[in-house]
Amino acid sequence: MDLLKQLDHELSNMYLNDFEKVRYIYLRACQLFSFDARYNYTSLFNDASLYDSIINRQIDISNVEDYLVVCHPFSRDVLIRLIRELTTAQVELLEGAHSFVEYKVNSEQIWFLDATYGDLARVKMGLDTRGFTGTHPYDKEFLSETDSILGYKPKLKKEYLSQIDISSKESIFESINILLKNSKCQKEFSDALFFVEWLLLGINYYEWNNSCYVGEDYSFHQIFKPFESNEYFCLDNTNGYYEIKCMNEEECMRLTRGLRTKDNIIK
Repeated sequence: MDLLKQLDHELSNMYLNDFEKVRYIYLRACQLFSFDARYNYTSLFNDASLYDSIINRQIDISNVEDYLVVCHPFSRDVLIRLIRELTTAQVELLEGAHSFVEYKVNSEQIWFLDATYGDLARVKMGLDTRGFTGTHPYDKEFLSETDSILGYKPKLKKEYLSQIDISSKESIFESINILLKNSKCQKEFSDALFFVEWLLLGINYYEWNNSCYVGEDYSFHQIFKPFESNEYFCLDNTNGYYEIKCMNEEECMRLTRGLRTKDNIIK
């Protein structure tokens, strides 16, 4: 995709000021890109080559073929370049162990754009953002007004939680699975995992252990095991999208045999 051309076309049909354009670019980038979960697991395979390629990756916004990112290339090659090409906003890349973008409206109004700690998934879920923050106490109200102009109306938590059947452990995961199948988070592991864990914590359901099992091809299998239960629930990709499947201990052992994990929950 020529992302620069696409967003330029979208913005050309809108009458926005620079701040509104920056916010629009941030939201659209979050909708399109996902956190590269492989980054957290290269150590399992002593895969220094992949780790280096992920953090040093260079993205051409005129020809984007891979939408998996971590903070450095996303902030440096995607967000700040789109903003500089499509607006006159004054932005600066803040680099270090973690990278994000600073947007200085004026000497008294500064915003920080930091999407990779959750907003890549939150925006796909239609939630309010947590990584687009200002230095004034009224920044949330200002963002809300801006989002209204852009037509982005964040969903309330209750809109999701009201659709979860909490009558049993099985019904909880079944309900979440149905919601996931109809969401924009179903295609990438990091988005799908955020979706599931956010909903579990949203209903105050803490009665489970979970661990990620990874194959040498970086296939991800997130296992949830409710306390005092013989059932396991696995989030993985089998048909081009992520879904949750219920399995017994034997099936879980068979699935995870040969996979690697940072900790073991199968007992």
